[in-house]
Amino acid sequence: GTTLLSLRDRVLAGEVTVGALPTSATDLETIAGVQIVADGRLTVSGPLVIGQAGRAGFGLFGGQLTTGETRLGVGGVGTFNTLSGGQWSSGGLLVGEAYPGYVNLGGGVSVQSTAVRIGGAPFSPTFDPGALESDAGAFSRVTLRGTGSDEDGNPTDGSSWSVSEELEVGSGHPGRLQITDGGSAQVGGSVLVDNVATAASAGSRVLV
Repeated sequence: GTTLLSLRDRVLAGEVTVGALPTSATDLETIAGVQIVADGRLTVSGPLVIGQAGRAGFGLFGGQLTTGETRLGVGGVGTFNTLSGGQWSSGGLLVGEAYPGYVNLGGGVSVQSTAVRIGGAPFSPTFDPGALESDAGAFSRVTLRGTGSDEDGNPTDGSSWSVSEELEVGSGHPGRLQITDGGSAQVGGSVLVDNVATAASAGSRVLV
């Protein structure tokens, strides 16, 4: 089943790991999760790791999240979702290390990060793409949607993402960045696609 921690107040932490315990590759029901709701605030001075050894998810549904760095898909599939606004400020962002990482940004969220890698390392030999849900591909992905609504169903401003340094898509395994419905992304450094052109990483995409 799902183990879920909801944050509604202000929390300070040095490091946060979600999905620290391993789960079976064929177990699609067990997942560890953390969510920030309403005016909750989570400040992590060090790393936020989502999917350290097992499947894990993080939800930002309003409120604020600040992290020294963020890593998804280290030893299990990691997912990050936003729905109704909120602010997320991260240092380096790695979406997909030895396992896939999925980041879905919508609902008018505002995101700032430094260097970003999507598909940043070769897949683990133990990763089985066939164990993923049918709508998930064997790649890591960031989706940025412009339109959204708040908790009362009112339209929100478009979601935005500012990357102050380089953005790499597919430096270790296939990665995708998809921007839809008026989402906005600004990159201060270079944008590199399939920067390490191997059989494992070729096929990455940036879709606008």
